[in-house]
Amino acid sequence: MMPDVSRSACSSTAKIHVIDGVEPLGTQIGVFPKRTIPEALREVLFGQQDMMVAGDSSRRDSETQTAPPLQTYAVLDAAKVANLPELLEDSGLEHRCLFKGDAYETLKNVAPWIVRLEEESHFTRSLFTQSKASWHLWSVEPGIFLRSRHGLDEVWRHFRKFTRTQNRQGKWFYNRFWDAGAPG
Repeated sequence: MMPDVSRSACSSTAKIHVIDGVEPLGTQIGVFPKRTIPEALREVLFGQQDMMVAGDSSRRDSETQTAPPLQTYAVLDAAKVANLPELLEDSGLEHRCLFKGDAYETLKNVAPWIVRLEEESHFTRSLFTQSKASWHLWSVEPGIFLRSRHGLDEVWRHFRKFTRTQNRQGKWFYNRFWDAGAPG
């Protein structure tokens, strides 16, 4: 599942793309260079569209600016990925837990984490590789992927709003939006 959480100052857009038939990477033993992402997902997850930021009609063409590049993020479930906080730390990729405070301290090993993916990262390859090795994560369906022109902190703030929901009786529940298999 692939939400696009791009957002401008004037409006918010979200597009969900379900891409069927994607085959995971294998172990690629003896393959060089190793692929880090299935070819069917390369453009969707790491392609850049030429997007211009449209100014109002009073602006001159010379004032139109190129939009910031799209970043690729994953919201991953530490309940599905053993040692996810440590794996993210070792990856060198920018990441952050969606929980904070007491929830972070108590639940960080089963909490959702957001990570900004880089196409050539070993961690990115692990997400898309299927094998019996514990660090190959395709089989555990670890989370969701999204694109945004915003930095990690802004995307983190946006998604934190959805980690909990309140029922009509006022009781709070965790909303597992990052688990594509969870009831919605």
